[in-house]
Amino acid sequence: MLVERTITEQMSEPATARPDPALQANGITVSLNGRKLLRDVSLSVQPNEIMAIIGPSGCGKTTFLTTLNRMIHHTLPAATVEGDIVLNGRRVFPSDENPADLRCRIAMIFQRPNPFPFSIRMNMEFALKAAGDRDKASYPDKIEKNLRAVNLWDALKDRLNDTATSLSGGEQQRLCIARALLSGPDVVLFDEPCSALDPISSTAVEELISELKTERSIVIVTHNLAQAARISDHCAFFFSEDGSGRLMELGPTDQIMNHPRQETTRAYVNGEVC
Repeated sequence: MLVERTITEQMSEPATARPDPALQANGITVSLNGRKLLRDVSLSVQPNEIMAIIGPSGCGKTTFLTTLNRMIHHTLPAATVEGDIVLNGRRVFPSDENPADLRCRIAMIFQRPNPFPFSIRMNMEFALKAAGDRDKASYPDKIEKNLRAVNLWDALKDRLNDTATSLSGGEQQRLCIARALLSGPDVVLFDEPCSALDPISSTAVEELISELKTERSIVIVTHNLAQAARISDHCAFFFSEDGSGRLMELGPTDQIMNHPRQETTRAYVNGEVC
């Protein structure tokens, strides 16, 4: 089978080729009402790298992404998940760990910006409280630090009491990223973060994502192959077979884009299938 050959090839790489993964998914299968939405997906994300997940609509990309931090049970409460997920050497699924605590360590940025409908300051303070930070005296410094990290401080430092929804789409998305960073996540998941943004805002978010990997690992779902080529270190190509999403090929971005091993991958990156 094509998928099995691909995974075997990847496992045959020397053990010293890459460091211990920051995030590892092993045999992830997601089912809903007897139908397998995602079948037996295994991959590793290394420290300080950007992993892009690409593939046609309906092949399980977002399903896989939301499984990584257990958001799947919010979007699909009846779904069942098999397999396990390991974060920095510690199994976090299956686990009795509080899902909210896990989402502080594996944060997620959604397709459309989702700031809370109150002030910029309150958006940030809410995230600090949710992460269990009770040192209110430190909030101003932490808010400034994280708004600077997303290049918003100079624009917003005198507008912190403005409603967050009054910001532009690009500013809202960067605010959501700053809010997510307040919990100090090890991994940040992005689900099509630029699809609702104009080109200038998209470029700003891409640059920000590239900067973020200096301190954490990034997993991004994108339909934009040019974006994946620009910012990712590795690519995972998902495709649907018999109604189930599968990992078809995994490798360095240059290989996936220019020298894919699988014919289906080659056809997708060349625009022959969608």
